[in-house]
Amino acid sequence: KAVIITLLTIPFFLDVSSRIIVWRSILGTNGMINTLLGWLGLTEEPIAWLLYSEFAVHFGMLGASFPTMVFPIFIIISLIDDDYLAASGDLGASPIQTLFYVIIPMAVPGILAGIIFTFVPLMAAYVEPQLLGGGFVDLLGNSVDSALQQLRYPMAAALSTVVVVLLGLCLGLFMLLTRNRLDLSTVFSALKR
Repeated sequence: KAVIITLLTIPFFLDVSSRIIVWRSILGTNGMINTLLGWLGLTEEPIAWLLYSEFAVHFGMLGASFPTMVFPIFIIISLIDDDYLAASGDLGASPIQTLFYVIIPMAVPGILAGIIFTFVPLMAAYVEPQLLGGGFVDLLGNSVDSALQQLRYPMAAALSTVVVVLLGLCLGLFMLLTRNRLDLSTVFSALKR
């Protein structure tokens, strides 16, 4: 567990731009992927769409957001008592049934927390489109910034309102789905173990 937690927390110590800039050297026309494909003889010329495209932006966002999605799920699954898994096996459940009927329902709060922790920063993603999209990919965070730079305050306010409404809907859905499953007192008592 200590190794997994360490691997999940290391990216938080790096700046977002530092994590993203590495992908430029990997995805670029002279990058590692194109060099490897050329060396293996799979392509005759570099693949240009690997960088400065929507693919590159989404790939960079995936790498930057992976720890914020996985960490809450890892924590909640590590808090599941082994007695539940043993009881499931004693009652004749297969490992797949244990996964779908015991582990996943008990991990729903962690899954939803991971979605919220990942979705909120992605709503304001600014670095990935700039560094990996080369200004050709426009996301909501870039649109708000562009509207503010052009002094179009009503547009910036409208886009920001969309962000706030989406975040409110996510939090409302989280509270609705976890109201019967999540008791904060049991979560904090489990953390003391």
